[in-house]
Amino acid sequence: MTVKDLDNVLAAAKQQLTRVLGSDRAQQIIANAYKVSGLKLVSSAADLLAFADALVAEGGFIEVVGRGLKVEALLRGARASNSQAVGALRSAER
Repeated sequence: MTVKDLDNVLAAAKQQLTRVLGSDRAQQIIANAYKVSGLKLVSSAADLLAFADALVAEGGFIEVVGRGLKVEALLRGARASNSQAVGALRSAER
């Protein structure tokens, strides 16, 4: 996986947030997710997972976008702890 691949995934998520919530709110959400995750740049599947978790914590539509990113991160090789994986599976079943 390349950084360009990750940029494309993040760009799609930002586009979804912008379409639904508006540009200003989407930028606030993205900035907060970087802050909460402790990242300055998403450069690996593990980084994407941490960024996605920050979005999931927001709830609502933002959580939906975060869960989509979380799936992308896991498919690209990120590893969640067993408890996180069980929680994600339970959430997906609802």
